[in-house]
Amino acid sequence: TERAGVVVALGKKMAHRVFYLLKVPSSLIDIWHTVRKPSQILGYLETNEEKKMRIRLPENLQTPEGTKEFHVKESKRESSKVVAFSGSSDLNKRQGTCDGVIQKVLHAEPATEVEELSARLKREVAQSKAKRKEVQQFTEEAQRELEFAQREARKRKRNEAEARARNKRAKELRVKKSEEEVERLIRQAFAGNQYLTLKQLEDYTKQPKEYLRTFLRRMCNQDQTGVHRNYYSLKSEYRWG
Repeated sequence: TERAGVVVALGKKMAHRVFYLLKVPSSLIDIWHTVRKPSQILGYLETNEEKKMRIRLPENLQTPEGTKEFHVKESKRESSKVVAFSGSSDLNKRQGTCDGVIQKVLHAEPATEVEELSARLKREVAQSKAKRKEVQQFTEEAQRELEFAQREARKRKRNEAEARARNKRAKELRVKKSEEEVERLIRQAFAGNQYLTLKQLEDYTKQPKEYLRTFLRRMCNQDQTGVHRNYYSLKSEYRWG
């Protein structure tokens, strides 16, 4: 394949300017010649983890063969002088001519389909590892939040169980009062209420449930239907006038 050279200036060394000479396929030079925008990126010179260099073309550029990657290899040769120029190959139209010493000669070879596939797979594997790491971090954070929620739920259940136990002990410690005192408390509870539940009467009178029921069966009516089903209402003969 016909070659063309791209000379890259590195800086001054002694009395001469030092250059790298990068030789690329002429088809790639032809593609670069079609670019009209001065700010257009022609390609990326990259080095992978194995310290191997490559030229990767931007998405909007590709060779007629569809190649978008070129492997760059160094040729072993002695340093030689070079005259670098830009512009036309016509001697009368050369611009920016300067001379110096070529320190390295690099050859850019089109990557084969297998090599391109291998490089793409390596990039995808690296991206997949990065995504797995993100997922792992998210999973670990979610696991921590789940464990925190579980601890809070266990704590809440424990507190509720302790509260039920305290209430149960409080009920067991209720002391039976005299009949006159219980009747007075029941009538007093209904003084401002027409309907009350058994729980409300228990809380008000502070009497054991079964002991309280004996008074309610005698002094109250319990609705069996309607909106006040299972509520108690005081019989008229026990209401205060």
